[in-house]
Amino acid sequence: MTDSTTSDQGPTWAGFLDLSPELRNRVCEHALISSAPLWVSSRPTASGQKFKVWHFDAVCPSLLASCRQVNQEATAVLYGANTFTFYFYDMCDTTEPVFRALGDSREYIRSFETMPGTMEILLHTIGDSRRHIRSVVLESFGCPAKEKSWARLAQASGLKEVVVQIREKDLTQHGMATLIACVGQLSPTSLDLCEGVRLEVVKGLDSQGVTDENSSEEFKQELRIRYA
Repeated sequence: MTDSTTSDQGPTWAGFLDLSPELRNRVCEHALISSAPLWVSSRPTASGQKFKVWHFDAVCPSLLASCRQVNQEATAVLYGANTFTFYFYDMCDTTEPVFRALGDSREYIRSFETMPGTMEILLHTIGDSRRHIRSVVLESFGCPAKEKSWARLAQASGLKEVVVQIREKDLTQHGMATLIACVGQLSPTSLDLCEGVRLEVVKGLDSQGVTDENSSEEFKQELRIRYA
Protein backbone atom coordinates (compact mmCIF):
# COMPACT_ATOMS: atom_id res chain seq x y z
CA MET A 1 0.00 0.00 0.00
CA THR A 2 1.40 3.37 -1.02
CA ASP A 3 0.94 6.35 1.30
CA SER A 4 -0.45 9.43 -0.38
CA THR A 5 0.94 12.74 0.68
CA THR A 6 -1.47 15.63 0.79
CA SER A 7 -0.01 19.12 0.62
CA ASP A 8 -1.52 21.62 3.01
CA GLN A 9 -0.15 24.50 1.01
CA GLY A 10 -2.60 26.74 -0.82
CA PRO A 11 -2.25 27.95 -4.41
CA THR A 12 0.69 30.19 -5.18
CA TRP A 13 -0.35 33.65 -6.34
CA ALA A 14 1.80 35.86 -8.52
CA GLY A 15 2.52 39.29 -7.08
CA PHE A 16 2.45 42.57 -8.95
CA LEU A 17 6.24 42.61 -9.20
CA ASP A 18 6.15 39.13 -10.76
CA LEU A 19 4.56 40.70 -13.84
CA SER A 20 6.76 41.85 -16.67
CA PRO A 21 7.73 45.56 -16.69
CA GLU A 22 5.54 46.06 -19.74
CA LEU A 23 2.46 44.68 -17.98
CA ARG A 24 3.18 46.66 -14.82
CA ASN A 25 3.45 49.82 -16.90
CA ARG A 26 0.09 49.10 -18.55
CA VAL A 27 -1.51 48.63 -15.14
CA CYS A 28 0.02 51.92 -13.95
CA GLU A 29 -1.26 53.72 -17.03
CA HIS A 30 -4.77 52.37 -16.47
CA ALA A 31 -4.72 53.30 -12.79
CA LEU A 32 -2.93 56.64 -12.86
CA ILE A 33 -3.78 58.53 -16.06
CA SER A 34 -6.77 60.88 -15.98
CA SER A 35 -8.59 61.75 -19.19
CA ALA A 36 -9.15 65.26 -17.81
CA PRO A 37 -6.59 67.74 -16.46
CA LEU A 38 -6.00 67.57 -12.71
CA TRP A 39 -7.09 71.00 -11.47
CA VAL A 40 -5.33 72.10 -8.30
CA SER A 41 -6.56 74.80 -5.92
CA SER A 42 -5.81 75.64 -2.32
CA ARG A 43 -7.42 76.96 0.82
CA PRO A 44 -5.76 78.15 4.04
CA THR A 45 -6.50 76.33 7.30
CA ALA A 46 -5.32 76.68 10.86
CA SER A 47 -2.82 73.88 10.32
CA GLY A 48 -1.52 75.20 7.02
CA GLN A 49 -2.40 75.02 3.36
CA LYS A 50 -4.82 72.36 2.14
CA PHE A 51 -5.26 71.32 -1.46
CA LYS A 52 -8.16 70.23 -3.59
CA VAL A 53 -7.48 68.30 -6.77
CA TRP A 54 -10.41 67.89 -9.15
CA HIS A 55 -10.58 64.61 -11.11
CA PHE A 56 -8.13 63.02 -8.67
CA ASP A 57 -10.80 60.39 -8.00
CA ALA A 58 -10.20 59.23 -11.57
CA VAL A 59 -6.74 57.96 -10.63
CA CYS A 60 -5.40 55.68 -7.90
CA PRO A 61 -2.35 57.43 -6.39
CA SER A 62 -2.35 54.99 -3.46
CA LEU A 63 -0.59 52.58 -5.83
CA LEU A 64 2.59 54.58 -5.22
CA ALA A 65 2.51 53.60 -1.55
CA SER A 66 2.72 49.85 -2.17
CA CYS A 67 6.51 49.55 -2.24
CA ARG A 68 9.62 51.45 -3.30
CA GLN A 69 9.98 49.82 -6.72
CA VAL A 70 6.35 50.39 -7.65
CA ASN A 71 6.65 53.94 -6.38
CA GLN A 72 9.59 54.59 -8.69
CA GLU A 73 7.83 53.09 -11.70
CA ALA A 74 4.39 54.59 -11.07
CA THR A 75 5.57 58.08 -10.17
CA ALA A 76 6.75 58.72 -13.71
CA VAL A 77 3.30 57.79 -15.00
CA LEU A 78 1.28 59.83 -12.50
CA TYR A 79 3.26 63.04 -12.89
CA GLY A 80 4.48 62.58 -16.44
CA ALA A 81 1.29 61.52 -18.20
CA ASN A 82 -1.21 63.90 -16.60
CA THR A 83 -1.75 67.61 -17.09
CA PHE A 84 -1.85 69.74 -13.93
CA THR A 85 -3.79 73.01 -14.11
CA PHE A 86 -3.50 75.90 -11.67
CA TYR A 87 -5.80 78.88 -11.31
CA PHE A 88 -4.23 82.32 -11.46
CA TYR A 89 -5.70 83.48 -8.15
CA ASP A 90 -4.02 80.54 -6.44
CA MET A 91 -0.60 81.28 -7.88
CA CYS A 92 1.13 82.13 -4.60
CA ASP A 93 -0.76 79.69 -2.42
CA THR A 94 -0.94 76.60 -4.60
CA THR A 95 1.96 75.92 -6.88
CA GLU A 96 4.87 76.37 -4.51
CA PRO A 97 3.64 74.13 -1.66
CA VAL A 98 2.22 71.57 -4.10
CA PHE A 99 5.48 71.13 -5.95
CA ARG A 100 7.48 71.26 -2.73
CA ALA A 101 5.34 68.38 -1.50
CA LEU A 102 5.97 66.45 -4.70
CA GLY A 103 9.70 66.41 -4.00
CA ASP A 104 11.71 64.45 -6.56
CA SER A 105 8.48 63.46 -8.32
CA ARG A 106 8.46 66.91 -9.93
CA GLU A 107 10.95 65.67 -12.51
CA TYR A 108 8.27 63.58 -14.20
CA ILE A 109 5.94 66.45 -15.03
CA ARG A 110 5.55 66.90 -18.78
CA SER A 111 2.53 69.13 -19.18
CA PHE A 112 0.82 71.85 -17.21
CA GLU A 113 -1.61 74.65 -17.84
CA THR A 114 -1.27 77.84 -15.85
CA MET A 115 -1.72 81.56 -15.86
CA PRO A 116 1.64 83.23 -16.53
CA GLY A 117 1.92 84.56 -13.00
CA THR A 118 2.17 81.07 -11.59
CA MET A 119 5.27 80.16 -13.54
CA GLU A 120 7.94 81.66 -11.36
CA ILE A 121 6.82 79.86 -8.21
CA LEU A 122 6.10 76.66 -10.09
CA LEU A 123 9.38 76.48 -11.96
CA HIS A 124 11.48 77.63 -9.03
CA THR A 125 9.98 74.88 -6.91
CA ILE A 126 10.41 71.98 -9.31
CA GLY A 127 14.10 72.77 -9.71
CA ASP A 128 16.08 70.69 -12.19
CA SER A 129 12.92 68.79 -13.03
CA ARG A 130 12.06 71.63 -15.40
CA ARG A 131 13.98 69.77 -18.09
CA HIS A 132 11.18 67.19 -18.34
CA ILE A 133 8.49 69.73 -19.30
CA ARG A 134 7.49 69.46 -22.95
CA SER A 135 4.36 71.56 -23.46
CA VAL A 136 2.94 74.62 -21.70
CA VAL A 137 -0.37 76.45 -22.10
CA LEU A 138 -0.45 79.99 -20.68
CA GLU A 139 -3.77 81.74 -20.17
CA SER A 140 -2.97 85.45 -20.16
CA PHE A 141 -6.00 87.51 -19.20
CA GLY A 142 -4.60 91.00 -19.00
CA CYS A 143 -1.78 89.90 -16.70
CA PRO A 144 1.39 89.11 -18.65
CA ALA A 145 4.09 87.08 -16.99
CA LYS A 146 7.08 88.67 -15.37
CA GLU A 147 10.22 88.29 -17.41
CA LYS A 148 12.00 86.40 -14.65
CA SER A 149 9.21 83.81 -14.73
CA TRP A 150 9.99 83.13 -18.37
CA ALA A 151 13.70 83.03 -17.57
CA ARG A 152 13.00 80.11 -15.25
CA LEU A 153 10.96 78.44 -17.96
CA ALA A 154 14.04 78.68 -20.18
CA GLN A 155 15.60 76.10 -17.89
CA ALA A 156 13.02 73.60 -19.15
CA SER A 157 15.52 72.30 -21.68
CA GLY A 158 13.09 69.82 -23.21
CA LEU A 159 10.40 72.39 -23.95
CA LYS A 160 8.95 72.02 -27.44
CA GLU A 161 5.78 74.13 -27.47
CA VAL A 162 4.39 77.19 -25.71
CA VAL A 163 0.82 78.28 -26.39
CA VAL A 164 0.11 81.83 -25.19
CA GLN A 165 -3.58 82.65 -24.80
CA ILE A 166 -4.37 86.36 -24.66
CA ARG A 167 -7.63 88.30 -24.59
CA GLU A 168 -8.55 90.10 -27.75
CA LYS A 169 -8.71 93.42 -25.89
CA ASP A 170 -5.12 92.95 -24.74
CA LEU A 171 -3.77 92.85 -28.28
CA THR A 172 -2.33 96.31 -27.82
CA GLN A 173 1.13 97.54 -28.69
CA HIS A 174 2.08 97.56 -25.02
CA GLY A 175 0.59 94.12 -24.38
CA MET A 176 2.34 92.55 -27.35
CA ALA A 177 5.64 94.23 -26.53
CA THR A 178 5.45 92.84 -23.00
CA LEU A 179 4.72 89.32 -24.22
CA ILE A 180 7.52 89.47 -26.80
CA ALA A 181 9.98 90.63 -24.14
CA CYS A 182 8.86 87.78 -21.90
CA VAL A 183 9.07 85.13 -24.60
CA GLY A 184 12.58 86.31 -25.42
CA GLN A 185 13.62 85.14 -21.98
CA LEU A 186 13.11 81.54 -23.11
CA SER A 187 16.38 81.52 -25.00
CA PRO A 188 18.37 79.33 -24.80
CA THR A 189 16.26 76.16 -24.77
CA SER A 190 15.51 73.43 -27.27
CA LEU A 191 12.47 75.50 -28.19
CA ASP A 192 12.50 77.29 -31.54
CA LEU A 193 11.08 80.68 -30.54
CA CYS A 194 9.75 81.43 -34.01
CA GLU A 195 8.13 78.03 -34.54
CA GLY A 196 7.45 76.66 -31.07
CA VAL A 197 5.55 79.67 -29.73
CA ARG A 198 1.93 80.04 -30.83
CA LEU A 199 -0.44 82.89 -30.00
CA GLU A 200 -4.13 82.22 -29.39
CA VAL A 201 -6.70 85.00 -29.08
CA VAL A 202 -9.57 84.61 -26.61
CA LYS A 203 -12.71 86.55 -27.47
CA GLY A 204 -14.27 86.46 -24.00
CA LEU A 205 -14.06 84.89 -20.55
CA ASP A 206 -15.88 81.72 -21.59
CA SER A 207 -14.31 81.42 -25.01
CA GLN A 208 -11.73 78.92 -26.13
CA GLY A 209 -8.42 80.16 -27.44
CA VAL A 210 -8.38 80.45 -31.22
CA THR A 211 -5.24 80.89 -33.26
CA ASP A 212 -5.47 84.29 -34.92
CA GLU A 213 -3.28 83.85 -37.99
CA ASN A 214 -2.60 87.57 -38.51
CA SER A 215 -1.79 88.31 -34.88
CA SER A 216 0.19 85.11 -34.49
CA GLU A 217 2.24 85.84 -37.62
CA GLU A 218 2.93 89.41 -36.47
CA PHE A 219 3.95 87.99 -33.12
CA LYS A 220 6.35 85.51 -34.73
CA GLN A 221 7.71 88.14 -37.12
CA GLU A 222 8.59 90.38 -34.19
CA LEU A 223 10.27 87.42 -32.48
CA ARG A 224 12.33 86.79 -35.62
CA ILE A 225 13.42 90.43 -35.76
CA ARG A 226 14.43 90.52 -32.12
CA TYR A 227 15.75 87.05 -31.42
CA ALA A 228 16.43 85.11 -34.63
